[in-house]
Amino acid sequence: MFFLESEDTEMETFRQRWDLLGEDVAIEGEDGLWNCHIHTDDIGGCIEAGIEAGRPRRIRIRDLYEEVGELEADLEAGAFSPLSSVLDAPIGVVAVTEGKGLVERFRQLGVQQIVPGGRAGGPSREDLLAAVDEAPADSLIVLPNDVGTVPIAEQLNALTTKTVAVVPTRSIAQGLAAMLGYVPGADDLDAQLEDMAVAAGAIEFGEVARATREASVDGWRVMSGDWLGIADGRVVVVDPDRFSTLRGLAAAILPTQAARLTVYTGAGSQRADIKALEAWVGETHPAVQVMAVDGGHKSLPYLVVVE
Repeated sequence: MFFLESEDTEMETFRQRWDLLGEDVAIEGEDGLWNCHIHTDDIGGCIEAGIEAGRPRRIRIRDLYEEVGELEADLEAGAFSPLSSVLDAPIGVVAVTEGKGLVERFRQLGVQQIVPGGRAGGPSREDLLAAVDEAPADSLIVLPNDVGTVPIAEQLNALTTKTVAVVPTRSIAQGLAAMLGYVPGADDLDAQLEDMAVAAGAIEFGEVARATREASVDGWRVMSGDWLGIADGRVVVVDPDRFSTLRGLAAAILPTQAARLTVYTGAGSQRADIKALEAWVGETHPAVQVMAVDGGHKSLPYLVVVE
């Protein structure tokens, strides 16, 4: 990971270089300053690409193979251990999420504490408060990652001696995006909040869920067992077929200038759906890269993020 000072005109070539050098590429920013993240075995090549595009600074390199092993052991023991590099961060982050893959992703991005919770059930105020108290930093930003958890998170500042602020993320996808704006060494809480809020708002996101009862919602007649494509809390497609719903959701949220579509897979996901989605995107949006990441969440088969 590093920050890159570069002219906007250089970034498309830089992104193409990184796409060839590794996976899970994330590049966010504007006006000459970019936050860049990649998983790769070619560390030198990635830094050289940054030098060719501009000036990399605050370069951070982590051994993810070692960290994943540590994380799995922590989760099996019912504990969460943040990266050692963020233990002394003056501003920490507490995030609500579920599933080993998503917990790992938030850990890699620098959260100090995780609160279990997902679409099937959010955490209580007591759960959130306990996580705030356990986090090392005295100033904390909470990512609720669910509409119903936002108002609960906003009560925390009055219940603890720590300073607690909230980026009102409405989904896990938005929470992941917000972390791309997080800088562990930053000490200006207002500026950090603004940067994370901007990063959270820079994506399109949605999810595929299954209806458990008949209902009328957002103008759709839904039958029990139907699959729902939900974009930013609004139902945009209903279909009895899971893949048709995933494809319809992608079509609804893919902007013209999209660069990448990431699907976080959970319980009930099928590799055939991902392959079919890759083929469809290749035909209809050939410039868009499709990535599948094992989120490990149990409440949904697919979370979809478009950058």
